[in-house]
Amino acid sequence: MPVRYRGTQRRSPYRTQWVLFLLFLVASAGFLTYYLLSSFSPEDIEREVLAIKRKIMPKRVIELRPDDLSIPDTAVPVGFIPIEVGTLQGMNTEVTLCMLSYGLYSEEPDKYPMMKDLIAGTCHGQTITRTLSQLDVQITNTLTPTGFVFHESRVGSTLVANLLASDPENLVLSESHPPSSILKCSQCSPSLQVEMLRVVMKAMSNTNHKRVFFKFQSVNSLKLSIIKQAFPDTPWVFLYRDPVEVMVSNLFPRQQKYLSKSAPCLRYMGHPMVQHLELLQGTSYSSLSFEEACALHLAALSKNALEQTKDTPIGVPINYKALPDILYTDVFPRMFSYTPSTETLNKMKSIQTQYSKGRDNQNTFTSDVQSKQEKATTAIKTAASKVEPFFNGLEEQFRRFKQSTQSVAARPTRNPLANKFSKLPPDTRYSKEASIKEYLPYPKLQPLEKFLKEWPPDKPDVPSIPGIREGTLRRFDYSNTTERAMAARYQMHEVPFVITNVPDVDNAAKNWANDEYLKQKFGSTKLSVTTSKSNHFYYFNKRGLQADNYEAPTGIEKMLFGDWLQHAYQSDTSSVDSPHYYLQLNSVGPNAWIVDDLPCFKPERSFFIVEPHQNRGINCRFGARGIIASAHYDGGRNFIAMIRGAKRYVILPPEECVNTYMYPRNHPESRHSKAEWSSLNFDEFPWLRNAQTAQVVLSAGEILYLPSYWIHYIISTGVSAQCNTRSGLAIRGRQHIADCGFY
Repeated sequence: MPVRYRGTQRRSPYRTQWVLFLLFLVASAGFLTYYLLSSFSPEDIEREVLAIKRKIMPKRVIELRPDDLSIPDTAVPVGFIPIEVGTLQGMNTEVTLCMLSYGLYSEEPDKYPMMKDLIAGTCHGQTITRTLSQLDVQITNTLTPTGFVFHESRVGSTLVANLLASDPENLVLSESHPPSSILKCSQCSPSLQVEMLRVVMKAMSNTNHKRVFFKFQSVNSLKLSIIKQAFPDTPWVFLYRDPVEVMVSNLFPRQQKYLSKSAPCLRYMGHPMVQHLELLQGTSYSSLSFEEACALHLAALSKNALEQTKDTPIGVPINYKALPDILYTDVFPRMFSYTPSTETLNKMKSIQTQYSKGRDNQNTFTSDVQSKQEKATTAIKTAASKVEPFFNGLEEQFRRFKQSTQSVAARPTRNPLANKFSKLPPDTRYSKEASIKEYLPYPKLQPLEKFLKEWPPDKPDVPSIPGIREGTLRRFDYSNTTERAMAARYQMHEVPFVITNVPDVDNAAKNWANDEYLKQKFGSTKLSVTTSKSNHFYYFNKRGLQADNYEAPTGIEKMLFGDWLQHAYQSDTSSVDSPHYYLQLNSVGPNAWIVDDLPCFKPERSFFIVEPHQNRGINCRFGARGIIASAHYDGGRNFIAMIRGAKRYVILPPEECVNTYMYPRNHPESRHSKAEWSSLNFDEFPWLRNAQTAQVVLSAGEILYLPSYWIHYIISTGVSAQCNTRSGLAIRGRQHIADCGFY
């Protein structure tokens, strides 16, 4: 039998080359991964991971999911809230919405400590998409945020969120992506960013909860000023801690032995923000050690929070050491106007014993203050000293808060937004408005004194102040169906706005600009013209109870339209103390042609006529330069079309009635202010210093919606013609007018 030799196995001559090639591929993949990770923020990466999870995770039944998910384009069902924001394109930005299982978060907050956990566990790709413009129209039952939680990172913010979420009546959105995405919009103007933020955050309350709280990512504390502009009346807290302990928590998370280069405080080393650069004072970020970079970020957060808490009663810093007791005694009741029930309070005290980010691991919370101090290196302590001045400032603010006893909740008595009538039996006339839980926090108001000082009423010419002609009201294009729908939403919320590009009004404006056209229309009919010895016109009711010494402020003269027009042109060069002539008439009898010129104001149900059976026709006012209609309110929903010239409207919401010194009921000038606003005497009328107002210049072709009970003060800037129509009364404002002695 032949002997077989076990020779040495022959190696391939290419084996070494293959090994080297594979090593090259691994190294290249590692380098590419590092490059990609360093090019995108952790939030961007996290968002993509969650998107993949929702696609591959098995589906399960969740609560509140509608049977039919083929949602019509014109509706967003209650329960669907924004979870992601697409490429930022202003109000055309696309937003992804999903219905989440909010009850799971309430039952076990520590298992779903972040909104991303709730999305990954309960969304599963069952989504709908809308633009921000559509959300502004299609979601009407929204809430103004009850409270905000800002923080330094690793300072107990998740505990605060979990405690609030344990109450099923609270919706808590913890470090949600939509607001963060908008806050990172570098190409957005501040005003656009505020508007986008307001819409998306209001849309996130599209649930049946009674209160909504937002806990932001720590870096968003640097965007506090933008968030405050979007929600100026929402109270907020900023959680902070001894900087040494915060730095140890960031750099050595979860008892890690070696310094973590992916710590939250180091995420911005490659792309520092403005607040970082201000503190660097010319020093290169790349020259900093990890400890110095972490301290710099912490200093930026603390400095910004300290600046934002000064001179405001609705924002306070809270020291980590005071948690959780101060939440129950001060933060919840005083800051957020929220007092949990006994049952909820017991549940909260049970939750506070658990590690707030335990997720599926039931870990009991233990204090780590001492261990953090012991683990701090010399480098950390040295770097942390740079944060000390800001930490001490926050400590002083916190001390003042603890010593005070005043409630600083956000719901100001001057501007309450809650619909007090929403729980009444639905009235057929008010069914839409009665469904509103909370009115839009709009328009932005400013002190009346400011407006009157920068533009005195007796000087009717529009001053060269940027933005003063445009005013402070939203404008909508009637020819654009999306904008028209947005205007309809504002109308339902009974807030003022301006609408343009209404064909009937544009046609009337073109015709009425022609003096001969109007002379021909009015013909030989003599009209009743109101006369005044000055440019001030005061309404009075002849049938009211008149005192023996009461003297009517105006008179009546009969004249042709052409004669009135001649007086009006003379006003262009006359003094304010000379006689003025104001033409007021209704679209009845010989003036019925006005209805033909303004068919959009016919007594038929339409965008402009809410309740046709309560319409009283069209009223027109022909004014001249400098004519002032004294401050007053009217009851009906009022659409005011400017047909010729321009008028300045200074308008105040009904809650300002208490500050405006109205003549009482049964007085001839009832519903009108006693004060003369062109020369205000604050010693005689001191409450007017508190009055808050908006204003707009209404030009030919524009329509102003003036809701029921809104106080208005009107000045003509030249020869003008304005027609308005009213239909029905609103709910909003009734109580405030009643508190003033009316109704």
